Amino acid sequence: MNNHVRCLLISLPILLFALCGCSSPRSKFVLLPSPDGHVGNVTVASKAGEIHLAKPFESIDLFYPDDRPSQPVIMTEAEFNSTFKDALEAQPTAPLTFLLYFEPGTSRLTPESAKTLPVIIDYIRKVHSSDISISGHTDKVGSRDVNVRISRERANEVAKLLTSMGVVAESLEVASHGMELPLINTPEGVPEPRNRRVELVVR
Repeated sequence: MNNHVRCLLISLPILLFALCGCSSPRSKFVLLPSPDGHVGNVTVASKAGEIHLAKPFESIDLFYPDDRPSQPVIMTEAEFNSTFKDALEAQPTAPLTFLLYFEPGTSRLTPESAKTLPVIIDYIRKVHSSDISISGHTDKVGSRDVNVRISRERANEVAKLLTSMGVVAESLEVASHGMELPLINTPEGVPEPRNRRVELVVR
């Protein structure tokens, strides 16, 4: 399954009676967009067949493992929130990762990444997060010692920016990895903008 996909599986042995007037157990599968709006896909299979879900709030019912899944229908977001209110409230908030990129050899955010900071702050406030990890990284240009220093400066800079925008310092866990954990694997000495980054995980 695509890493960005959230698929909510809810068993409804009691709720089914209210929905269809019978007491048969069933499961309902609903494909949800991720917090950033991305929608992946998932296949629901039984012994009798399979159904592919690829649209936001697309849902199917499966009454028994031997049955074929029902044809997909689109739930409205309001219907989903109303129907599964209790289940949603019981779910822990899924961690969300933000990537912030930097100018070569510096701890200065690119203009595009600087614009992302208010979005991150809004999300932290929305989920009331008190568990945020910040890890600094570099590309493979320069020595290992220099890159360890730069990755640490990048992580510390992001932590400083977040606290200046109201995030509690005690909620931050800061680490750095130099050039050891690239997103894009390159030979040493090759610049790669996507590796000059801070990964910020909000839980």
